[in-house]
Amino acid sequence: MAGMVEEKRRQLVAALFPEGIPRLWCPPITQYGADGRLDPQRTRKHLRFLCRTVRTFLLFGSTGDGWELSDTEKKEMLLFYAGEARQLGFRMLIGVLEPNKGAAAREMGKWVAWMQETTGKKDATEAMAQMHVCGFTVCPPKGAGLSQQEIGQELEGMLRLGYPTVLYQLPQITCNEMEPLTVQGLAQGYPNFYMFKDTSGQDAVVCSGLSFGGVFFVRGAEGDYEKWSALSGGCYDGFLLSSANTFGNRLLATLEALRKGGREEAAQNSAVVADIIGKVFAATESLEGGNVFANANKCIDHILAYGEAWGEHGSPMRHCGECIPLDYLEKTYAVLRDAGEVPKQGYCMEG
Repeated sequence: MAGMVEEKRRQLVAALFPEGIPRLWCPPITQYGADGRLDPQRTRKHLRFLCRTVRTFLLFGSTGDGWELSDTEKKEMLLFYAGEARQLGFRMLIGVLEPNKGAAAREMGKWVAWMQETTGKKDATEAMAQMHVCGFTVCPPKGAGLSQQEIGQELEGMLRLGYPTVLYQLPQITCNEMEPLTVQGLAQGYPNFYMFKDTSGQDAVVCSGLSFGGVFFVRGAEGDYEKWSALSGGCYDGFLLSSANTFGNRLLATLEALRKGGREEAAQNSAVVADIIGKVFAATESLEGGNVFANANKCIDHILAYGEAWGEHGSPMRHCGECIPLDYLEKTYAVLRDAGEVPKQGYCMEG
């Protein structure tokens, strides 16, 4: 039975990713205009910057304001991203982050029905493929008191739908964790569960020593990238990181160096990203509204987008309707300047 499930999982992954699952994923920040809606022009420039190094994205994750966006905003964004994906060739996971029991499974069904209606495809797989969607990302419902049985049953309700699914360990929001045996049981029963993301920083599942039948593990916690990569003997197959919004080049260089045996080069790239991210996260953690993943990366992205002229281009808008205060951008600029990472001309000024 276990062998059959693993083989079906392998076949699913081969269909979704003929060249193999990418080792680097990004949960893109959401670029808003002055009216608080998605800014198409700014988003388009950011996507082209991202696609230099990353071609797989998680929409509506925590970094992309997934807990705050309305259904209307999400649909508008997915339509826009799907249009860009047809030109740039990237693929997307849809984050279904629902705090209440039963809500995520219902939401997944609604998304599939909407994609079928939008594309005119009756087959769910074809509709998702036309939208460049490679599955859904889900996490347990919120609740510190939930038992592992309750968590497992809730996730089974989502997996029984049969859609390609990524499980997301996000205790910072859900106030609970999927234990290793719970994840193993789901892996043994559902071949459509093909990837596991862990942002906890505790890494209990991947370090448990249990077999998960070919599930692809990506780390969402920042830091020590080269040590955690399977390319250097670590536990994770890849990374799904908010820092890929801004340092996809160095993160990819870290993985490429490891693949070629260049551990010293990998460690150097890893250290640069970890140092900057750590300092900017610390500098922006007091910023109210949104979350530190989005706020920190918006600050870094603004500097990278406009380079030395960053102060002439306003300040990033957030979903809460407020721009990031100037002093947070000044602190971020100082960190990037000291690290030698401020471009003379930002990517928004090119071409």
